[in-house]
Amino acid sequence: MENQEQPKKSKRLIIVVIILSLIVIALVVDKLVGIHKTDVIISQLEESNNDKQNLSDELKGIYVQYEKLRTNNDSINQKLEVEKQKIEELIVELKNVKSSNFKKIDEYKKEVTTLRQIMRSYIVQIDSLHTKNQLLMAENTEVKSKYKDVLIRNEDLSTERDSLAGTVGRASTLKTINRIEYDDELTI
Repeated sequence: MENQEQPKKSKRLIIVVIILSLIVIALVVDKLVGIHKTDVIISQLEESNNDKQNLSDELKGIYVQYEKLRTNNDSINQKLEVEKQKIEELIVELKNVKSSNFKKIDEYKKEVTTLRQIMRSYIVQIDSLHTKNQLLMAENTEVKSKYKDVLIRNEDLSTERDSLAGTVGRASTLKTINRIEYDDELTI
């Protein structure tokens, strides 16, 4: 009987070893999959953290660029101030966002793109206003020069008129004197 029980025990032992081996293999595979998932998550978090830092740096850079934009147009200056306030708010919000909030970070990326587009439109408007201002200043200088020429011509004409009036007055006086002398000669 012992001979018959030994193969049964051996079979049982082999089955237990196989089952245990399968369990160990399953646990090892599960652990490796878990490690891989953890590595992927860590990689995503690092990338998201870098994105968050890059966004923060971009927002600060955009803020500096908005600071440099100046014009004489109060309406545009007011709009620039509103955009700068938005940027400041975004910087504060971004600091409070967790790096694991991928959706929110993507929203901030879109917002940064929008801010850049808005800034480009302001730059175009400011350049246009600057060009128009230069043209108006040139036109103003030309008008002032022509006005000055007209004033000088007016003064010259006034002086000439006064001179002619004096000449006419003297001629009238001479005519009167001549008439008196002529009348005196006739009466003699």
